[in-house]
Amino acid sequence: MIEEALAGARERGAQFADIRLESSEGTLISAKDGRTKITSSNELGAGIRAFLDGAWGFAFTTETDRRGLIACAERAVSLAKAVYERAEPFSIDVPVFNDTVRMTVERPPTAVSLNDKLEYVLEQERAAKEVDARVSSTEIGYTDVVLHKIVANSEGTFIDETIVRSIARAMVFAKEGVLRQSGYKAKGDTRGFELFAADADIGRTAATQALALLDATPAPSGQFDAVLDPSLSGVFAHEAFGHASEADAVISGTSILGGKLTEKFGSDLVTIVDDPSIRSYGYMAYDDEGVKTKRKVLMERGVMKSYLTDIETGSRLGSGSNGSARSQRYDAPPIVRMSNTFFEPGEFTLEELLEGFNGIYFIGWQYGYTTPTTGMLTFKSREAYVVRNGELSDHVRDAALSAMTLEILHNINGIARDLAFDPGTCGKGGQMTPNTTGGSYMRVSDVVVGGM
Repeated sequence: MIEEALAGARERGAQFADIRLESSEGTLISAKDGRTKITSSNELGAGIRAFLDGAWGFAFTTETDRRGLIACAERAVSLAKAVYERAEPFSIDVPVFNDTVRMTVERPPTAVSLNDKLEYVLEQERAAKEVDARVSSTEIGYTDVVLHKIVANSEGTFIDETIVRSIARAMVFAKEGVLRQSGYKAKGDTRGFELFAADADIGRTAATQALALLDATPAPSGQFDAVLDPSLSGVFAHEAFGHASEADAVISGTSILGGKLTEKFGSDLVTIVDDPSIRSYGYMAYDDEGVKTKRKVLMERGVMKSYLTDIETGSRLGSGSNGSARSQRYDAPPIVRMSNTFFEPGEFTLEELLEGFNGIYFIGWQYGYTTPTTGMLTFKSREAYVVRNGELSDHVRDAALSAMTLEILHNINGIARDLAFDPGTCGKGGQMTPNTTGGSYMRVSDVVVGGM
């Protein structure tokens, strides 16, 4: 049926066509202050693209029989024909892959009872509330999915891949008087329910962080040297650098990294990688265009080495796709996205980075934003410490750092050898995809620090 639909697209004028057929089964459980909500999903659908002289037509369907797929392909071709006269032409040259990928986990989510999953969530809620009477509110979430995906195209690619993902998150609030603080902890991976063993105590960890911040003082303001923990350095790799490395932003002129290939503008210590092959939350063996994924070194020892590309942007840049096309699900077209993006570790220990250091030590990411066209970034950490002559002193809250992306890359003067990853989801173009950010402790000079 897939071959017939793709052949039908070609017969109606498409120069290239591809299809993603997806079947998924998942569970979503949330508990907020004792109120629980459970959603079970089972979806099946297909998305088909047709290409004509630089124009794409995309259509999707939940009718995955022969008639439904052929009709969907016809709609995709009609959409491409409707816009191709206004498109900027480019040619498609895609590698062909044929492979079957099955993910093995110890406890597949589909084999675990709903009661066991619910009990895990409720246990995290109980553990958080038992830490201290000042815990005022808890929000615990659990999500799993088993995704079976077929990606095929008119050139002969046929990928049959199954991916398992599981994640749990805890947001805990503590209150004393008028002061209210929050703590957060998440654990996610491409494993099954075995991921949530005794060491996945996310509720208690988040509660302990929130309570500690009740005794913290407001952060100072001014210009300081800084040490970032792995969570913050990972977010920097993703938000400030990774999005600017996506080739669609480069081509559209909205990235500060446009035209900087082979240029050195970072510290010799800085190597940034995007690697979908790592079995972390952002893992994928093949991207959503059926291209085999691989480790991409975006920056090496301060030199810009590559961008993230899909079929179209790789063609326009003359580099080809490096397997960076991702879609939220079958009803959305693939776009250029990150996967597991991180700083390569260095040679220091945290103690060595802090030795003789005076400045601010930032811990955990709370929220922030970047401006891709200028590189301006502002991140708010969950907590921080003032460091005087290498010793942690004042525990502070509401600490935000602001800087320019290119300046931070240049001013990094120490990276520790410990590499840690954090799971999460990334939004772009109205689509959310699972991602991992990673890094180590990182020391950087001259950032602007602001408090409340």
